[in-house]
Amino acid sequence: MSVVPTDLITGILSRLPVKNLVRFKCVSKPWSSLIDGSYLSNLQLHRSFTSNANIKLLLDSYAEDDEYKAYSVDFDSLDKLEELPRLLSTTSFGVSSRIFGSCNGLLAISHDEAGITLWSPSTKECHYPPKLTIGDMYDEIILGFSYDVINNDYKVVQMLSSGNSVHWVGIENDKDDDARVIFGLDIGIEEFHQLPGPDISYKNFRYRSVGILGGSLCVFRDIYHQDNIVLWVMKEYGVRESWTEDFFVSHDECWQWCMYYTRAISYSRRGDRVLLDDGGRPRQPAWFNLDKRTREVVDIPGATKHFNAIIFVESLASVLPGNH
Repeated sequence: MSVVPTDLITGILSRLPVKNLVRFKCVSKPWSSLIDGSYLSNLQLHRSFTSNANIKLLLDSYAEDDEYKAYSVDFDSLDKLEELPRLLSTTSFGVSSRIFGSCNGLLAISHDEAGITLWSPSTKECHYPPKLTIGDMYDEIILGFSYDVINNDYKVVQMLSSGNSVHWVGIENDKDDDARVIFGLDIGIEEFHQLPGPDISYKNFRYRSVGILGGSLCVFRDIYHQDNIVLWVMKEYGVRESWTEDFFVSHDECWQWCMYYTRAISYSRRGDRVLLDDGGRPRQPAWFNLDKRTREVVDIPGATKHFNAIIFVESLASVLPGNH
């Protein structure tokens, strides 16, 4: 009987759902080693990104009875709702933990008491980095989570200043109260840098939020006395001329109460809509149609009405040190 080449087996396995791959680890020791190895993990992740497949939307929310719920759902169809283990706990004042980062299928969760947890919704692995004690003199702690390509490792960044994720917006000097500059942290060499902003003729503007959309850096910007916010996308990282004004959202077209806290989650597969989070309490994500300029609240059968949403990709990536 002929033996199937390992490369062929690996190629076939890389196209299968992660849930199946986890089950297949019990087939044999060689299969278990192959599925746990970095080669198949990287190949599966690369295929998912290039084909825009295996993309999930994670929902964490409260049900009507104030019970915490967490789900994952297929991003394209917004069905096949799956309840996830309860990793985020509650307090008498609400949620005491939050998801602050998503990278290569891994989620970073910050908890008031327990510190930080790295979690894979696909494999159910958890890792608890050492908790940092920083005292209580700081009003705001900024957390970021990213993959260090140079050192082949995942890093959690904790900053004691104003910002957002690995990129954040800030003020130019102590006399200015508005965020008009964009900063970044090179996670590999661990150096900070200032990024060139969009070429905006208006002086009275401020950046509202910064994030990643379609694989590119993006930032929401508003101008004083104008009733809208504009999303700019940096098509080529670090190049000022590559900033493109992608779309704008006004009060009439969006939510009036929390418009200035809006963040972009992801484009739809066809690119004609963008999923927005209003940043309110409670949150209520909605699709914004770029052509029709209409808003449609996301209603997922079986899920609660209000939830925080974050994109992740199903992957075999490990949260355990030394398994990358």
